[in-house]
Amino acid sequence: MYIAINKPIAANETGAVANFHRIEYYSVDLKSQFSNLVVNGYVSQDTFNNNKQALVSTNVTINSVPTGNESALDYFYAQLVLPVTPPVVDPNQPHTPTPVNVFSGADLISA
Repeated sequence: MYIAINKPIAANETGAVANFHRIEYYSVDLKSQFSNLVVNGYVSQDTFNNNKQALVSTNVTINSVPTGNESALDYFYAQLVLPVTPPVVDPNQPHTPTPVNVFSGADLISA
């Protein structure tokens, strides 16, 4: 069972670094097959455990939903750390933005 993500990410507003990130909200749209997550980042696991305020909050949309009997949180944490696959660029529209996943390559923290 995963409980968090470990990756240093600086807050844009302050430059302070959040290292411990937790999914604190998710919604699943079964019809459209996408999920929305809110991932809050804390200085450390200790600051989270001591009920301190999050430094950063990141909204993430995943174009899939958990299936079967797997834990939704385990599924979402595993999806968050996957590398981003760049889109196929249409030569007629060369300015297609490359998706960014700030959590790509992060370490998962188990319970």
